[in-house]
Amino acid sequence: MKRAGTPIVSSPLFAYNVLWGKPMARKGSPPDIFKKAGMAMALGTLFLSYILAGGLIGYYLDKWLGTTPWMFFVFFFIGTGGAIYNVFKMAARLK
Repeated sequence: MKRAGTPIVSSPLFAYNVLWGKPMARKGSPPDIFKKAGMAMALGTLFLSYILAGGLIGYYLDKWLGTTPWMFFVFFFIGTGGAIYNVFKMAARLK
């Protein structure tokens, strides 16, 4: 029979956390390291997608307007600037 106030130990990790007084995360929420790793992976994807989008827009505008390679360079650098801005903005949230 279970005494009042005694936790039911369902896993060794839970027992370790209860015995050593470590704070437990809410059920269903990932640990902090996983949140930061996910955001770091998103940073790389964001950086590449901005540059790729700028380059593609510039490439197709060059083909359409016949201004090779000027629009490509303009939009490539706009995409790179936007990528750097957003990476710094998201990296500030990692702290």
